[in-house]
Parts: sequence; structure tokens; C-alpha cells
Amino acid sequence: MGYLPKSSYKILEASVGEFITVRDDQPYVGTYIELDNGKFYAGGNFLNLAIPLKRPESLSFKFGESKFSKKYHILKNNIFTNLKKHKAIVPSKSRPTEKDYEKGYMLRYFIQKVNDRKQLFEISQKTFDEFQQKYDSSLYQKDSLMWTLEGNVRKTNKLMLERYSKNYPYIKNLFSILNEFESMSNTEGLFTSGGELYYKNGREYSGPYHIHSENGPMVGAQHIEGLHETLVWAKDLQSPNELKGKKDINYEQFLKSKNKTTILPKRKSIKPSIPPIQPNDPNRTDPEFLEDFRGVEGDDGE
Repeated sequence: MGYLPKSSYKILEASVGEFITVRDDQPYVGTYIELDNGKFYAGGNFLNLAIPLKRPESLSFKFGESKFSKKYHILKNNIFTNLKKHKAIVPSKSRPTEKDYEKGYMLRYFIQKVNDRKQLFEISQKTFDEFQQKYDSSLYQKDSLMWTLEGNVRKTNKLMLERYSKNYPYIKNLFSILNEFESMSNTEGLFTSGGELYYKNGREYSGPYHIHSENGPMVGAQHIEGLHETLVWAKDLQSPNELKGKKDINYEQFLKSKNKTTILPKRKSIKPSIPPIQPNDPNRTDPEFLEDFRGVEGDDGE
């Protein structure tokens, strides 16, 4: 494919249930490209649009065509008629508007299957508003959450998902990108109180930081020309909890020492030296000795 102007495509992230592949109807999650002609492709390279995507037609069940299914539909005609009225649910990811960015947050809508809590799908506001009238509310439970767009979005959205995890244990899988839709102007004047960022030597960082377009998070509220350290997100560390309380350690050395197995030299086994037991030793208990000892006592008794 030839060159595409930047205004003619968007690189976005697909959540669970939002897309399937055109070729074999397999579910797709991850980076995708949306063209201005309404077509979708997997991946983030606009020069390689090899895997076309499409939105799934339905999350709803299909009525069976077997003899027993038809018989059930006749006998339970009222239930069958009511179910036929329901529309199929199509997953859809909500996008923030300019007003949302002005407010600093947006609402995201989702449903969970009542008999399978792993089945969560994001839906549009329109589907959410019309859910009771047009969709099967006995099969799916609807809900919404507030999604932060500015400030410390990773921490705020993580706390929000933890609150919802009690009723929706798998919600973190649905909203796995904590800084999704983050405001592009939200790169300076940020602050962490700890537990999120670390120096490259493994020491925990707390204080102001900014996000550089190439280097990622860095020390200081604003980017300056002078030297200032690059930071590492806690999620990028192998075990950030193990670094708490450690001062000025080298993270690479920490990993090496953690994985290193210490082999102790083999020690020669030394048999204990047991002194011989004297014939008149009262601690001696072997059967032959006791038999002899009884014989001696018997002789003395006669």
C-alpha cells in the first residue's frame, strides 16, 4: 500500500469483544488501525495492512433449529416470543470527547454475563441507555465507571478498577491499559507519592515527574535541558515489592543475584567414633550381651 497521510488513519487499542478477524472470525485484542474509510486492520504499522478486522454481529445466543428446540419454542411460546424481541448486543469502545478532556474524565460502559463473570464487554452509551428496553437484562448486567484522563491516570484508574473488582472480578482484563485515552497535554506537573516509579538503580522514587515523548517518565515536574534521571514504571520491574526498603541498589545486579544459585562444596562424611562398650557397662543393651550377662548372674546365684 502507498503512503497514507497521518490524518487518514488512527492507531488505537481494541478491548475484549470489540473486533474479530474477517478471515476466520477469531477474536482480536490489541493495537489496530482505523482508516478514514471505516475499515479496520490489526497491528500498528500502516504499511502492513494484512489482517482486516470487523466488529462482531452479536453477543446474543442463537435459537436452535433442532427438533427439540422447535418443540420447546412451541411449548414455551411466551418465553420464545419475548426473547425474539431483544436486539443483539454489539461491543463498542467509548471514545472521549473534547468536553470529557475539559472535565478530565469520561464514563465508560460495560456489561457482564450473569452466569459467567469472565464474559465482560464494553458497550456504547446508547446501548447502555437503551438496555432495559431493547436488550436481555436477565442475561447481562450493565454498569459504568469513571475513567480518568488527566493527572495521575494510572494510579487513579487502578484504584477505580480495584473498587469494582468485588462485583466484577475480571474487570481488569477488560480495561487493561490504565492510561488509555490519556490527555496528550498530561505530561508535566505530575506527582507520585511512591509505589509507582523507580530509579534505574532500583530505588523507589516519590516526588514530581513528567513524561517525555521518547524517554518516558523522568524526574522533575518539567523537562529541562540539563541532566535529569529517567525513571522506570513499577509494572516494568520484575518484582517491585522486593525493592521496597532497599537503597541505591543496581537493578540489573539485583536480578542476577536473585537468579543466582549458590552451590556449596561437598563435605566429606565423617563416621562418628564410638568408644567400645565395656562388659560391665550398664548402658549396654545388645541381646547377646544381655543373655551372657543373665548367665553370669545365674552362675553367681547358684
